[in-house]
Amino acid sequence: MNVVLVLTRQITGGIDNRKNRAYLELGKSVSIGKLVVTPAVTGAYLDNFYGTTGWAPVTGKVRVDYPLSKAISVFAQGSYQDGLLNKKMDLFYGNGGVRLLF
Repeated sequence: MNVVLVLTRQITGGIDNRKNRAYLELGKSVSIGKLVVTPAVTGAYLDNFYGTTGWAPVTGKVRVDYPLSKAISVFAQGSYQDGLLNKKMDLFYGNGGVRLLF
């Protein structure tokens, strides 16, 4: 199980202890041949972060990595976001790129 917890403090307009976000991602990587497939779910709680308080978008996603070497891989990811606090933020999106490890 992959677990990522990120605590963020918003500093736009100056450091303010009342603008925080707790972001959590839970996922599990599975190898299929050389491919590494990672389904995950993410969510966040906002504390006056961008002027919003409450549960932020919940996102289900699948990421596929293909290693070219120990330090280089290519990836593609597809996600669905449920806006919770703002239904205008319900959307599907994807991205991809090259990952370099130093």
